[in-house]
Amino acid sequence: MKALLTLGLGLLALAAASRSPLQQRAVDLTLEEFHRQSHVKWMYKEQAVDEVTETEQHMGTFVRLRFSISQTQCSNRPGSRPDCPLKRGGRKLKCLACVKFNFDSPATVLDRHVYCQPERQPVVQETEARHEEQCRAVQQEYVEHHLPGGMSFIHNIEPIKIRTMTVSLEPKPAEHNQH
Repeated sequence: MKALLTLGLGLLALAAASRSPLQQRAVDLTLEEFHRQSHVKWMYKEQAVDEVTETEQHMGTFVRLRFSISQTQCSNRPGSRPDCPLKRGGRKLKCLACVKFNFDSPATVLDRHVYCQPERQPVVQETEARHEEQCRAVQQEYVEHHLPGGMSFIHNIEPIKIRTMTVSLEPKPAEHNQH
């Protein structure tokens, strides 16, 4: 049993090591947000990542993760140990995290959507569709619409100086017609 546990922890560490820094940051942000909720009384740890998508866009990098978290034996208070053991028979949750990071400053989060539900709770299609729509909204946040190749020269253009012109909307005085 001990060997199986060691193997499982090794695989978990290997999976976490192969993850990009932004993917790990998305997991960490999800756990932070989850632990800030007033009804969460226990600390939770990531257990497994089921699905990962990372897409680079002009304004940022979009990370979408589906992963599971499990309840630990430590209470959710400031200063709790980071190495808390899992609670036997504790709650398990499935989480969906969609995070858009700034391309120039990856530490900056442009937008995010996080949703966790009990693992055994049946998936309601309407709820799932709503969360997928919110993920798409996060992905589209700060996307500039431009033509392909348009960005290759836009940054090198000097600002255009525009002359302003004042136009009077008052009617001209009537000219006398001579017949």
